[in-house]
Amino acid sequence: MRTSADRPARDDRDRGLDRRRFLGLVGAGGVGVAGLSLALPGLAWAETIDAITLGERINQLAVAFHGTSWQWPEQCQAAQSWAESAVGVSPHDYGSANLARAASGTLNTNPSSAPAGSFSWFNASSSGHVVTNIGNGYCINTSPLADGTHYHEFGRGLYISKVADYKVGPYLGWTYRNGINPQIPVQPWSPGGDDTPSSDWAWNAPDSALQLRIQKALAARQRYSGPQDGQWGVNSIKGIQTTCANVGYTGPVDGKPGPNTCHYVQVYAKKFGSYTGPVDSVLGPNSWSGFALGLERP
Repeated sequence: MRTSADRPARDDRDRGLDRRRFLGLVGAGGVGVAGLSLALPGLAWAETIDAITLGERINQLAVAFHGTSWQWPEQCQAAQSWAESAVGVSPHDYGSANLARAASGTLNTNPSSAPAGSFSWFNASSSGHVVTNIGNGYCINTSPLADGTHYHEFGRGLYISKVADYKVGPYLGWTYRNGINPQIPVQPWSPGGDDTPSSDWAWNAPDSALQLRIQKALAARQRYSGPQDGQWGVNSIKGIQTTCANVGYTGPVDGKPGPNTCHYVQVYAKKFGSYTGPVDSVLGPNSWSGFALGLERP
């Protein structure tokens, strides 16, 4: 096994969610959740948001307004409003999932056909239940599964799970809209890469200019809050690992790269950054250039 020639890991400085960063979370439009309406300036997403960023922003927006004690269970419809806010939409609020479903149009009862950004509905409790579909049969949801099968955990009771395994109640179908709120422009998510990690791996960090470019792109996606100095430390690598969760990385977000991190850096670069080299877990300039490009694209 080859070891890293990277600089020793440092403790990058963490910062809280100040107003300036918060405004960057929501894009153009306003927030209207639980009766709250606040106009917020900013830039809307030009094309699509990725599923991991979407889930992170749902949590960040809710905590920014409700405080750090906020938990998602029993708040499924609120999560859909924050999802709309996360992509720059000023959402219409509904008192329950059932009320939103009644205003959402015709139900399609085939869960395997649900596109990314649509909404799946369940007959659960008197209020009903709703989740955000993220493509390929997966969803972002607010209820833990009885058997604990989750493919990603955002914290505060927000998860990625398979729709087919989500047994909160009878499945009613999916719709493109959540009430009058539109389909969310989210990239389809999948938990697996295109091949398996190699036991022969190398974490070859790029030059400082490319490290800086990746730090800036991570910061723009709210995955890194330390100094943008072109010198990676623990939190820079944590941001890279969080990004890799979009394409199947399920290892720890601990700032300690290994074969799985290296593998999924290349998988991400290939899927989103036009990387055409081998997926061999040996990172070089082309792998990192593709990774940076994938982060920088909308």
